[in-house]
Amino acid sequence: MKSSLLPSILLFLPLVGLGCNAAMNPPKVPGKTVAPTVKLLWSEPNQEIIKKESGLSSQQGQDLGLNKGIVATVDQNAITLKEFDAAFYRALKKKPWNLSEEDLYHRVLNDLVINKLLLIYGEKLEEVEATDFEVDMEMERVSAQHPEGWEGYRRMLNMESLSLLDIREQIKESLLLKKVQGYIFRGMGSPSPQEIKDEYEKKKSEFFTDDERDVSLIIVFNDTYAGEKQKLDELLERISKSIKERPFDEIAKKFSEGPKADEGGRQGWIKKEALAPELSKVAFNLTKGEKSGPHITKDFSFFISCHDAKHASSKEMNEVQSYLENSVQNQKRAKLMETKIKELYELHHVQELSPQDYLKYRSGLKP
Repeated sequence: MKSSLLPSILLFLPLVGLGCNAAMNPPKVPGKTVAPTVKLLWSEPNQEIIKKESGLSSQQGQDLGLNKGIVATVDQNAITLKEFDAAFYRALKKKPWNLSEEDLYHRVLNDLVINKLLLIYGEKLEEVEATDFEVDMEMERVSAQHPEGWEGYRRMLNMESLSLLDIREQIKESLLLKKVQGYIFRGMGSPSPQEIKDEYEKKKSEFFTDDERDVSLIIVFNDTYAGEKQKLDELLERISKSIKERPFDEIAKKFSEGPKADEGGRQGWIKKEALAPELSKVAFNLTKGEKSGPHITKDFSFFISCHDAKHASSKEMNEVQSYLENSVQNQKRAKLMETKIKELYELHHVQELSPQDYLKYRSGLKP
């Protein structure tokens, strides 16, 4: 049994709909598709082919189940090599940069094992059933998302060597998994006022907002007019007069030497620390619609236009009630799921192929 299931459980929860995602985005393997090689690997009795395709000896393949195309079993229920490859390559596209392929192997296989455990659990529940009508409706919904409609969807499946039966089974499994989750979470009830209050206190810092200003800048570097102070003064006077009569962004495009001058000097919403101290001091004393300048510092002179202002504030509990309720509910669901999965691991026998063996096999697929 795994020493810690929580990270995998958290990964698992959003992956319950994996079948539907696969239907719309069938996996593609760099260099070649998995299906032809895997099919040969698990159905061809010739041990020399197994050895050639997997990079393993025939005895290793026999012991590990690669010649049968199986990477794990939950009791007598198999997780196939083809099934795992599809999930692994989907995850490989999105994996965090600091996650090794071996770690990814464990996470993906753990998710598939958890799915299998939940499906076995669901088989014993009368409340959990995916009818043909429900599967048909879901297939219709998924295929309708294809830009070319049903025919385009079927062409896509053919190109990826996926049959409608394959997709139908994936969609049925996805529906069943959602219903099993619903059964596990039944009777959970709504969060109590005390639970919401505790969650608010725990996350209070998240609801605090800093001062922000939406500003535009006109920057003139003093070095441009080194030794010609009179010219600099005349320019600043000219800009001062112009911004009273014409749009600030128009003047910025003409005279500013600062950032985003070609965009009218518009900086957008910024916090105090995003500006040089000289600029920040002025900008955060302005209110909506105010303009300020010229201000002359040692290195540059500047004008600021404040388009809008947000003042530091903290949201009250009633303003984030819905967010807090969802947060508490999600934590409860995670705990219930963790408890149920630990229970299922104890009830069923799980056997898994080692990541080293799978990665050795996978290296044989690369061109």
